[in-house]
Amino acid sequence: MGEAVSDVTAAALNRISGTRLALYRRRGVEHFHDAALHDAGISRRTLDAMNEAVVGGRPLARARGLLLKARAMGLPAIAWYDLEAPLPLPETERIPWERGRDLVRRAFAGSYPALAAHVDEALASAGSRPSRAPASAPAPTAPAAISRASRGCS
Repeated sequence: MGEAVSDVTAAALNRISGTRLALYRRRGVEHFHDAALHDAGISRRTLDAMNEAVVGGRPLARARGLLLKARAMGLPAIAWYDLEAPLPLPETERIPWERGRDLVRRAFAGSYPALAAHVDEALASAGSRPSRAPASAPAPTAPAAISRASRGCS
């Protein structure tokens, strides 16, 4: 059904955006950000400064993340073939289905109580079945002898 309505949805969104831009022109709004800036109570200069800070901080955040990944892997630095390698995670306990279900339900109920009922329905229909691996079972991993690169590439 998604493909059946995608063209109609795209056309509707284009018309809505076009109408908004036409109204802005008639009202003398110079830039499409101006209305949102007014509603947010900030200036264009503030928005530009925030964007520059985010864009400027990306390389630093990426470098710090890669340094932390190298430390977790016991390496001095990340090589190109380690960029996609999985982090070595410690063995974790297996969580029984009932406990996992309760953890998920409480998490949803705590942030959005109305969602808890939907979670109950979904989890009740998903139940643990002997014919499949438990939902909390870790995925099988490659032996340690296989290189990090071959485990991380997809």
